[in-house]
Amino acid sequence: MIKKGFHKNIKKAAAWTLTAVMAASMAGCGGGKADTPAVSETEKNTAVSASEEGNSAAAESTQSGESKYADTLTIDFFTKDANYQGIQSGWFAKIVKDKFNLEINIIAPNISGDAVYQTRAAAGELGDIIHLSAEQMKDCVDSGLIMDITELAGNSESLKRFETGAKSLSDYFGTGDAIYAFPTNASTEAKPTDCSQMRYNAPENGFYTRWDYYYELGCPEIKNMDDMLKVSKQMQDNHPLSDSGKPAYAFSLFPDWDGKWLATASKYCIMYGYGGSTGYILFNSDASKSFTLEDEDGMYYKVIEMFYKANQMGILDPDSSTQSFDELTAKVKDGAAFSSPFPITEYNTPEHVEEGKGQGFVPVGDMNYAPLGYSPYGQGGAVAMGSNVKDPERVFEFFEWLSTPEANMLTYAGPEGLTWEEKDGRPCLTEYGKSALQGGSVQNVPVPEEWGGGNYGDGSNKLVTSIDYQMDLHPKYRETYDTGSWSSTIEENRNKIHDEWTEVYGYEWPLEYLEAKDMIHPFPGNSFREPADPSDIKTIRSECNQILTEYSWKAIYASNDDEFRQLWQEMKNKLDGFGYQKVLEFDWKNFEDAKAAVQEVLNAG
Repeated sequence: MIKKGFHKNIKKAAAWTLTAVMAASMAGCGGGKADTPAVSETEKNTAVSASEEGNSAAAESTQSGESKYADTLTIDFFTKDANYQGIQSGWFAKIVKDKFNLEINIIAPNISGDAVYQTRAAAGELGDIIHLSAEQMKDCVDSGLIMDITELAGNSESLKRFETGAKSLSDYFGTGDAIYAFPTNASTEAKPTDCSQMRYNAPENGFYTRWDYYYELGCPEIKNMDDMLKVSKQMQDNHPLSDSGKPAYAFSLFPDWDGKWLATASKYCIMYGYGGSTGYILFNSDASKSFTLEDEDGMYYKVIEMFYKANQMGILDPDSSTQSFDELTAKVKDGAAFSSPFPITEYNTPEHVEEGKGQGFVPVGDMNYAPLGYSPYGQGGAVAMGSNVKDPERVFEFFEWLSTPEANMLTYAGPEGLTWEEKDGRPCLTEYGKSALQGGSVQNVPVPEEWGGGNYGDGSNKLVTSIDYQMDLHPKYRETYDTGSWSSTIEENRNKIHDEWTEVYGYEWPLEYLEAKDMIHPFPGNSFREPADPSDIKTIRSECNQILTEYSWKAIYASNDDEFRQLWQEMKNKLDGFGYQKVLEFDWKNFEDAKAAVQEVLNAG
């Protein structure tokens, strides 16, 4: 057992918790307050002024809370990431109505299907505000579906913060100095070399397993993948059944997120240092090391081999290749699955964690975590106004307002005075907020009528579109917009799992441990945008994606070592038969451009 005693120098603003009260989000993550630079009151006030005022018209409606517009306008908001379709309702709708006299009709391909994009684009009516991937946005700019907002944006104090990302998109679109779109999830406060995939001061990707089972074993040191398997086997042998009496497995996977590869395998690649990719090439945080997916010396192959070994040992869930992510989380909640490459914390109820039961992060000796850094260029998405937008000036005021700290706090923390309040110069959840926002996962608790009525979750912002990144820093508070990473929330939610973790490793939080052991090297935010595949490459890649995912699963379930190697070679032969090497030539060229962009950031310090 690796006992070092309690770490004496507690960083109060650090953040790590795996309770249901602060369940980890897989949509995004970032650092807490601990490593943010000191900022003078003058700098704070200047930042707040530039960020919150916006242009004069938007500021008027925002500050008064009353719209200057007499007529209600319904706008179409096409958003690629939303999981809700229809009219925005509830407390957030009330705020937008009061400020801008707008109603928002959300159009979501996740609900209506991908064909809605093609149909509406062909008709020239994607929406008044449009959120797409940068690649799709380029197609729409080329087709004349996007409004040139250069003049409007040039007068916006709030959007000036995102000028770097907007100009990068213009370069990508080939529109010169004209601005057509802004990046989504862009960061303007944190540095590009700071880690953004670190919520609650624990890595988003790593070896997460049942802490109570591991602690029961005496917390044996885990040096590498083989030790991960060995310890996982011991835990499963000691706990072969779930709480309901069903078979339990140390490893349980799912295919929902698979595309060009097994998504769960890619998460372990990030844990081992490979967080960058161009097509079928993965590379480390400074782009000095790289490999292709089929390479037997590469990390992807090693992870697939680890899953194969897990199956041979009887510790891989036989449903892994067919079950949905929702089915997996149900198993976690029942205790039927307990190891994963990112936190799945359905078992971590307040009752369980107070008893020391639940999933937690366990360091592996040879891990070299390569999370994304913060990026002024965003994280691949773009948001714009349609060329046929209704009432451009009013819609732009709303568009601009969405980039302000006020709108970000509403989106991620809810209304001030209802879910949160300022105490001693920092944001704190109210008692109502603690019920409504359980670790950033909104709950359907009743909303007072004066705030719009209905239920909190139903009335929350459904757009899933933000120019500002959730884990960037509020210019006044110097804390993230994510309530789960607030120092006030962290201090209130430490539990038995955290105390035992500190007892074992000698540090209060995993981030401190990883930094001390030099096990974390963020992939810096940079200007590289992967170009669209030419038509011939796109066709070949589609075939190769299917082969890579199909044979990765086949190899995992191979009956013995010989069959595992045979299947991998068969996969390589098929890939070459479909033109894989031609795709790699294209990917390697992109890698060189990505490497140059990464080196530019690193050289700039």
